[in-house]
Amino acid sequence: MICLNVTEDVDVCITINAKLIFKTKASGTLEEEVSRKDNQLRGEYIARQFEPEIAEKVREKLVEELG
Repeated sequence: MICLNVTEDVDVCITINAKLIFKTKASGTLEEEVSRKDNQLRGEYIARQFEPEIAEKVREKLVEELG
């Protein structure tokens, strides 16, 4: 979670959650479950890399509007 100050009275906090949707049904094998979990964690990690950039853009827009 990234929190940035907008005004003296307002902060904005952004967190990104990614969810991978698998289009095929799981076979239930340990190898496949580990692979799916690994892919989910990778997706979450990659998505969180964008938190600072998005938080800053939201902060900038709020500064304009709340000004």
